Amino acid sequence: PPSLDYYKGKYPFPEAHEQPFEYQQEFLEKLKKIEENPRIQVTMYKGLSSSRLEEGVFVGSKEFCDTQANFYWPEAYRSHYIEKFNVRPSREFFEYVMAFNLQ
Repeated sequence: PPSLDYYKGKYPFPEAHEQPFEYQQEFLEKLKKIEENPRIQVTMYKGLSSSRLEEGVFVGSKEFCDTQANFYWPEAYRSHYIEKFNVRPSREFFEYVMAFNLQ
């Protein structure tokens, strides 16, 4: 797998935090339901994606997409980056998730 240095400067780089962000648990629960929603497209890619926070760790090969809202996020975003490392979502993505109508 590529080294962690490979990703720096080329892609958005997640920042780990020791403490969860405000409303993190609610965000994670809602994001899980969104990922199961039929409106969300799931694309599976060949090969595995490497973690941008842990050297030598593979984190999946799926991508979730809401074409109506134009949001894309990787399979590992919820479980690896947010749950494990308390990575904070962008304000736009946080608002998208919290406002998503599950009905």
